[in-house]
Amino acid sequence: KRAAARMALCCARRLRTAAQRSEVCAWVAALASHPSFQMRLVFLDTLRQLISAAPPAGCSRQFLKTHGMLEAFFPLSIDKVANVRIQVCHLLLPVKRILTLPGDSVSLEQLYSAQRALKSDADVDVRLAMDIIDLQLSNVEVLRDALGARNGLSPSEREAEAQDAERVAEEDAIMQAELGERIEKVKSSANEMVERARASRTTDHNNSSAPTSTTSSARVSRPAPKMTMRGAPAKATTYGLGSRH
Repeated sequence: KRAAARMALCCARRLRTAAQRSEVCAWVAALASHPSFQMRLVFLDTLRQLISAAPPAGCSRQFLKTHGMLEAFFPLSIDKVANVRIQVCHLLLPVKRILTLPGDSVSLEQLYSAQRALKSDADVDVRLAMDIIDLQLSNVEVLRDALGARNGLSPSEREAEAQDAERVAEEDAIMQAELGERIEKVKSSANEMVERARASRTTDHNNSSAPTSTTSSARVSRPAPKMTMRGAPAKATTYGLGSRH
């Protein structure tokens, strides 16, 4: 199951169309609400790989947030299975690192709500896991904009930043290629419509002019009717003056 999810993610970022990428990501996000807790754990494991931005499965932060992964993640902080909630505790730290303000303010509020719920969890193991993560969460700086840079990055964090930049460049190239294909299709369709309209006008013109020329030709070539006289021709009558005797 985990291998299948990893394979899907390896392909998702490289699919040619946005609709295909969204379809694969929606399938992965649906695992978060699966009736089987094992499938929900698969979703969390998959999300961990996505956030890492490391090849082959990692994606950019923007890709992750755009395709609804965080919306599927936060409700698992109150999952009925303790092992699922423990895994949520471990993911809060990398999730917070990818958030920026003001764009991710809603997600940040959801993270704080999940943090509070897990700190007061009924299961002792969940609370212990959250206590370990809690201090690290408070030390994570949330950026005010996507172009900023966090201070005091460790070598591994700097590597993660560089990998995220690479993923952004790759995803932008795929989207630009898709946009170029769409533009070419629109141009091709427009040219076809113009050619069809031109051909239709030519056909209509030929159809309208053909009967006129035929009638004219017939009118010119029709022989003149012969004039015939009925009966014998009338004799001319002359009236002269007779001589007187």
